[in-house]
Amino acid sequence: MAEPVTRGIPRRRPERLPHGSWTRRLYDAGLLLAGVAIAALAFNHFLVPHHVACGGVVGMSLVLNRAFGVDTAVIQVAANLAILGLGLGVLGRGAALRALAGSLLMPLAVALAGRTPWCDDPLLAALAGAAGIGIGVGLSLRSGWTVGGFSLFARLLDRRFGLGVARVLALLDGAVVIAAGLVIGSPQAAILALVAVFTTTRAVDMVNAGLARAKSVMIVSRRSAEVREAVLHELDLGATVLPAQGGFTGTPMEVLLVVVPPGDLWRLKQRVGELDPEAFTVVSDAHEVLGHGFHSPG
Repeated sequence: MAEPVTRGIPRRRPERLPHGSWTRRLYDAGLLLAGVAIAALAFNHFLVPHHVACGGVVGMSLVLNRAFGVDTAVIQVAANLAILGLGLGVLGRGAALRALAGSLLMPLAVALAGRTPWCDDPLLAALAGAAGIGIGVGLSLRSGWTVGGFSLFARLLDRRFGLGVARVLALLDGAVVIAAGLVIGSPQAAILALVAVFTTTRAVDMVNAGLARAKSVMIVSRRSAEVREAVLHELDLGATVLPAQGGFTGTPMEVLLVVVPPGDLWRLKQRVGELDPEAFTVVSDAHEVLGHGFHSPG
């Protein structure tokens, strides 16, 4: 069993609001409303004027609007309710209510938001609009709600055919990209849609994982005790000792796991190199770090 060593860990950030409290519910509702508003404004003022599809139900609504002239908000309501109806057996009561609220709020916001173009360049509009939708959807997901869309449909197809949620989402978004090129009749439309899909996905990931980044460092050294003391007392960082065994020799050893802000990585590498030039050190990105000294979960 790993023994966490907590000495030298930076001060912890303030705790998030507790789940279930009225303040937390108010906070989550604010996140949902802000996310819906940002996504609707980005969709109406950047993507719609240039007919840029961004994947998902909102992108599909723009393609169908261009093909048949039906209002995008109406298409979004119909598609979200149809997907939600199919997924009632998968969702619990609470999740279904949250999905229903988000599925109606997003089209409502799209219907109320104006459609004045905010950008004349199609590529910049695709990037800005897709980023705005990604940020809005990410905020909605962080609130514990959902704005409906392809994610639930992907879960249904995965359960039925075992294709994998990520693969189904990629196929659905790919279909939107191809449809955008065919309906609008321009290769540029398909390229812009592909750019928008990628940007939206990255923006959602960024909001959900947070802006904070850290480095996860694993150190295997014959002088692990000295390295551990340096990490804790000289560098004022935290460390966890993981018992391990050499794969070839079978010799018991210690592995130090240290999570550091990117700005402190060079100090750690330099000190480890001074203590043990032959230390085996692995550095990897930690996109989200939760717990003492970093971010609180939730």
